[in-house]
Amino acid sequence: MNPQLALQFSHALRYSSDSFLVHQGVQGVVDTVMLLARESRSSMVYVSGGESSGKTHLGVYLTAALRACDVRARFLAAEEASAWLNGESERHALEFGECVVIDDADLFIARHGESGIISDLTERVRQVHGLLVMLGGRSIPELKASGQVKSRLEAGIVLFIDAPAENDLDKLLASIARQRGVRLTQSKRSFILRRVARTLPSLVEYVNRLGDVGREAYLSTSFGVLSEAASEPGARPLEAA
Repeated sequence: MNPQLALQFSHALRYSSDSFLVHQGVQGVVDTVMLLARESRSSMVYVSGGESSGKTHLGVYLTAALRACDVRARFLAAEEASAWLNGESERHALEFGECVVIDDADLFIARHGESGIISDLTERVRQVHGLLVMLGGRSIPELKASGQVKSRLEAGIVLFIDAPAENDLDKLLASIARQRGVRLTQSKRSFILRRVARTLPSLVEYVNRLGDVGREAYLSTSFGVLSEAASEPGARPLEAA
């Protein structure tokens, strides 16, 4: 089992490497990053995914998985990456073969896309034969950056977070609910999956809507509460139970 790596966010969601499900839509990303790390050759990978596609959780998982394989790795949010490169952080210098995983990379690039800081980052990683993995919510053509920066990114490895397979959805729903303090039985998960669009963003949005009915009802997750959340705008029409 990978050593657990978790981040605590202001909205109380906890991203744990142990709870991440490597579904069909991210399997290629995981395999590619792990292979590059084992080869110990300098590489840059840009991974794009839409809203609620699990980019942050994927980054946490990759960092832990790399460490479990004795690869040095650090996970940085956009603000942390900026502080580190500007010398405003106490984080140590890169070690040989280290992997740097940057979350919200599209925001990081938008902030520094017209400066030399992106080149500085890639050069630091290259000098130690390391691996740079950038997780962003925009594709490279959509980034707010200079043409030079985009060309540098496109010269690397470009990957995408795809949709999970149908047989991944039940486990994903259970994981999303647990992350928010709710345990859904198999019957309740089946009930939800018949009523909500079968995409990862829709499942995240649905479970978040459960919280709107109040904490007590949120924890009890009765079928009435589940139906109420499914009837909100954006949910699929209810079918016969």
